[in-house]
Amino acid sequence: MAASMPGITQRLKLLSPLMNKLSRISKGTEQLTPKTFSSTQHYWDRFLIFTLIFIVAVYFLLLNHIYIKNMGGSGLLLPLNIITWSVMLLISALLMLSTALRNKKILFSTQICTGVLAALLMTLPLCWTPAVNYSNAIPRLAAIWGALIFSLSLYQIHLSTHAKRAILMLIIVSALLECLLSLFQWGWPSLAQQLMEYNISRVAGKPYGIFQQSNLLASYVATGYAVTVYFFYRQVKLYRWSAALLLFLQGVMLWVLLLSGSRVGLYGALLALFLLSALTPELRQRNDHAPLTFRKYLSVPIRWLVLLLLILMGLMVNVTGGLMQRAGSTMTASLFLIASGMLWCLLITNKDRAALIRQVCCFMVIIVCAAGFFLPLTFFSPVASVAADTLHQTGVSGPDLLHAGSSSERLNMLKGSLSLILQHPWTGVGLGGFEASFAAVRQNFGTGIASYTIRHPHNELLYVLVEGGPLALSGLLLAAVACFLPALNVLRASKKRHMTALTNEHTPTLAVAVLLLPISLHVLLEYPFYQSASHLLVFLLLVRISQPEMLYQHRTIFVQPRRMCVIKVLLIVLSVGLLLTACDFLAGLKIQQQLTLAERYNLQSIPPALPLSMSLTQYERYDFDRHTQELLRYNRDHNSQLLEEYARWAQAYLAVHNDAGVYDSAIRIARYQGNQTLANKLSDQARLSFYADSRFKPKQVNLE
Repeated sequence: MAASMPGITQRLKLLSPLMNKLSRISKGTEQLTPKTFSSTQHYWDRFLIFTLIFIVAVYFLLLNHIYIKNMGGSGLLLPLNIITWSVMLLISALLMLSTALRNKKILFSTQICTGVLAALLMTLPLCWTPAVNYSNAIPRLAAIWGALIFSLSLYQIHLSTHAKRAILMLIIVSALLECLLSLFQWGWPSLAQQLMEYNISRVAGKPYGIFQQSNLLASYVATGYAVTVYFFYRQVKLYRWSAALLLFLQGVMLWVLLLSGSRVGLYGALLALFLLSALTPELRQRNDHAPLTFRKYLSVPIRWLVLLLLILMGLMVNVTGGLMQRAGSTMTASLFLIASGMLWCLLITNKDRAALIRQVCCFMVIIVCAAGFFLPLTFFSPVASVAADTLHQTGVSGPDLLHAGSSSERLNMLKGSLSLILQHPWTGVGLGGFEASFAAVRQNFGTGIASYTIRHPHNELLYVLVEGGPLALSGLLLAAVACFLPALNVLRASKKRHMTALTNEHTPTLAVAVLLLPISLHVLLEYPFYQSASHLLVFLLLVRISQPEMLYQHRTIFVQPRRMCVIKVLLIVLSVGLLLTACDFLAGLKIQQQLTLAERYNLQSIPPALPLSMSLTQYERYDFDRHTQELLRYNRDHNSQLLEEYARWAQAYLAVHNDAGVYDSAIRIARYQGNQTLANKLSDQARLSFYADSRFKPKQVNLE
């Protein structure tokens, strides 16, 4: 028996390689299906990314620059906003539908969870909002939740570094196309008026691109400028055609920013440039290996403090120069501050010559553009002389960089908003109630604001606090935290080890967060998301790009319910609903054009009825035009029932809105019906908002 043991052991040793081989084959067979499935998923993900970039490219390169006739306004009254929201809904539907059909787990990042909580906090004030304000409040809440759904859909795909670069490049090209369109408006205003209804006298000679408002153009171009600086600082070698091209694009965008005369655009561009410069390695770390000079003891907080003081000094010089009406001295001081900023960067730079050259190039482009802008207009080209002649004929002095009048109006808006906050400190006036409430409270602080309707205090924090109280304001602040949460996480991690956002391919989070600042600054001074959905789309794309994919994977909550089919059905229903809504929006674009033509020709061709599929976008506008048409019909038919119906509608309309024409018609009808008390009450209300309108001034009795 003992003799047979070595033979058995030897046979087992001979069989061992065969058993290992069979085991590997067996394992390979078992893993064959998962590998095939993973490969299919990989190709499907690449197809989704390609589809996303294709849709975004079509929008940024074509749809975002086509002018469609309109009557102005904000929200879905503008055709470009209708198209933009349709694109966002289409992207959301495709990504959600692909998630459902592939039985994938729904991914909720920390950002999305924070955003959901923020949206809930901003929606809760609807519970105590008067029902009459629902028509004004629900569209804004729908936009908030629509933006959240769009962000959630973007989190369902893995964006590679190349995909993020492609989207950033599309933003640059889109901003460049807007610059070319603005230069066309500046150089050929007469032709621009024929092709896209550009009115040089209305905008004081300032181009506005496709956005019909110079500040919107400026913040959009400033974002493109920031992305251009970001790519320029990431250049490995400076002696390439790409670096020269990026510098040229910076010059074009800065020139358009100066032409627009927008302070918010210039400040946003300068702020982005300073912060991107501060994120380079020689500014992020102490110069420990430098010679023993005073530069060694300049800590990072002191450097940031000096940069902040330069920005604050620029703001103070601009405001002071505007109040003193000294444009020349103001611009000289501004150029001095820019040069000081450049010298400061040179002072604290390390021996990294490439980074030094990058900073010098960017700041020199600013100085050259700013110095060239204040030369005579006829210095550059015959096109500029044509623009100067047009400005002279229309009596317009050209772009104004001081805006002394708007500063006083913003101050009065602040006073009125604070008065409303003191009246309703905890609940607010109700969602959608700012327009009517602000008109009623004007008597508390005088009539310093120009005679037009104030629908927004030009500061989103004030607007949310006035309407929704501290609860809604906390939601807005939480939404801001959600947008910058990846940058905050990177800053927290950078305390343990140094990370540079411009040189590390895997951590562009801080730099992309800086790209959000031009639009974020605009939100604090106006309401760009209401006037331009393009700004919202760019902002949300940048927020998604700022999310590192590794951080995105580790900080993701995987939701896998027991009954996955229920979630799958819900996602399919949501996707179909989003697609139908996008189709309704595009159908509303047709009725929008019909209403625009009708309003331009005395409401002669207004549609007799509004289809249900088009009521999502144009119902309130159609309702306004229909009642105005009935009032015009009374002048022909003299049917008193039309007056009574218009009077009832006007009372409900003026409870939410503030319109001089509706006030005038309601006052005339009240006087015609013998209701002098109501007429006097409406006159007093209208006089507060439209004090310069002769229709609402008290009648002076001549006693002679």
